[in-house]
Amino acid sequence: MVKSSKYENIKPMANRDYEALRLQFGIRVKYLRVSCRLSQEELALRCRLHRNYISDVERGKRNISFEALQKLADGFGVNIRDLF
Repeated sequence: MVKSSKYENIKPMANRDYEALRLQFGIRVKYLRVSCRLSQEELALRCRLHRNYISDVERGKRNISFEALQKLADGFGVNIRDLF
């Protein structure tokens, strides 16, 4: 008897789903930035990221790395989980 895996029914996400996730995350980053009354440039300086990168993240154009997630969290002074 073969034991079934709890992950066997997980299907890969479609590209559009990833685009929606990036856009949703970008909206959250912009919300946090505006709530903190920071410009994109001020946030970029805090995060040690380029202003254009922050803009791309907010518009859902970047597939953000774990390293950049940590830098964003550090820039906001929060844990990574608070970015979501």
